[in-house]
Amino acid sequence: MRIAIAYDIGCLRRWHMWLANALGENHDVALTGIQRATPFPRSLSLLQSLERILYRRSGTNASDVCDSREYSGAAITGKPAAGQFDLVIDLSSGMSAASPDLRILAPLYNETTDELAAANALLNHELVDFAIYDSAHGAYVSHGRSAAEDRNVLSISLDNVFCRTGSLLQRAAEHATPSFSASRHSLRADALLTRSRSPIPFLAAAVGAKALALLNKLCGRGHEWAIAWRRTHGDAISDRLPDSGLAFQRHPNNPRSYFADPFVFARDGRHYLFVEEYLHAQGKGVISLMTIERDGTVSPSTVILERPYHLSYPFVFEHGGEIYMIPETGAVRRVELYRAERFPDLWAFHSVLIDDVAARDVTLCEHKGRLWLFMATGQWQSSSWDTLEIYHAANLESPWTPLPNNPVLANPTGTRPGGSMFWRSGELWRPAQDSSVIYGGKLALCRVDELSSDKFRQTTTSFLAPAPSLAGVHTLNYAAGLETVDIFGPRSEEPARLIIERAAPTDSQFQHVAPEIALI
Repeated sequence: MRIAIAYDIGCLRRWHMWLANALGENHDVALTGIQRATPFPRSLSLLQSLERILYRRSGTNASDVCDSREYSGAAITGKPAAGQFDLVIDLSSGMSAASPDLRILAPLYNETTDELAAANALLNHELVDFAIYDSAHGAYVSHGRSAAEDRNVLSISLDNVFCRTGSLLQRAAEHATPSFSASRHSLRADALLTRSRSPIPFLAAAVGAKALALLNKLCGRGHEWAIAWRRTHGDAISDRLPDSGLAFQRHPNNPRSYFADPFVFARDGRHYLFVEEYLHAQGKGVISLMTIERDGTVSPSTVILERPYHLSYPFVFEHGGEIYMIPETGAVRRVELYRAERFPDLWAFHSVLIDDVAARDVTLCEHKGRLWLFMATGQWQSSSWDTLEIYHAANLESPWTPLPNNPVLANPTGTRPGGSMFWRSGELWRPAQDSSVIYGGKLALCRVDELSSDKFRQTTTSFLAPAPSLAGVHTLNYAAGLETVDIFGPRSEEPARLIIERAAPTDSQFQHVAPEIALI
């Protein structure tokens, strides 16, 4: 396929080059510069340069503006013409790069074709809604909302937005079928050019926030993750009424580390708690174990699995008479499976389930006679907070097949897995992280409405949120009367208090209608 990628002259960004190189592996790709409708604000470029210095951002970043001469592929002048290309990916601010008789893919940010809309939203500490428009279908073929991993650093948040947009553009270019069905409405691209907000208030607030965070850390008042649990006597969180409060017993962290991602496994009258233990000195996580006896006695933690790379989210499950673990190993871009040679403390590497995928918080469930893996993913500098991908297989040893419309969700609310899935009243449920404000700010409780080899739908019904004394909760698990969570907040010996909140109608799977764009 012959593809033209059009960009605003003077605004060729690193992610444009990344997209061109990715598509260039299988297609003929050319870049073309289009005269921008309005000058790009120099103040935004200056802010990004200052952030490089303030936050020591080295290397190449997706939002960097680069020299068009760095691209070694073919270049064209003027607008791409029909017969010259099969597809135009229009990244220009006015969507004027091609005639309507060509298939056009174009990203929109908050329903605006100008990337300044993304920058303006982030400068206002708001998230960015994005969509990929495909003229061949007259509809969005992808849409969602991008996470912002550091709202105080514009360039990091722009990297998250642009990389997610690039990955979805690549998918749309290589898959002709829309991933989402949507109705049309009228939207004129030429009416949506936007002015840039001043970056000065944003920079002042960001510097102040960073200084306060550093001061809290030096004074020992910083927040950290910790684990907690409660005896349920049969009353699961999902059965509680909205606005009810829950109290969990905290487990103290070690001076050298903190605990997170608790998974509980019940056997022989004991509860075995598998956790991520993050070792500050080594800058990585290991998998540790502690046991909770019937009388409530808790054993000291013991490291049971360590690798040269970071481990977390120890998903432990029983299958075919064996006990397995899938820890998070996204740092090495593969999903690894371990088997218990001696439960609970001796584990051996068994196999790689999926290779070349930076998967986070991998969660397995069985449904309709097949196995399903739910995971969060990220590409290059996109966030792993805002996407959900699903793979399925006949059994653990079979090849794993991705759903054709992966990622099935793109939104920091209710996507990234947050614990084991469970059945309730014949329905499948999943806890999922809500990182729309901060990472792991709260947990969404989501009912799976449809799960098949080509479709996925869910509805968020409620949230497990931290009480005012805490800042976050992002993992929930249950086994034989013991419920476990992890919490984010200051150190304390007081019970960890959480609240169940009813989800608003807009908290269900992100929905958006598609435009009929009038090209200019």
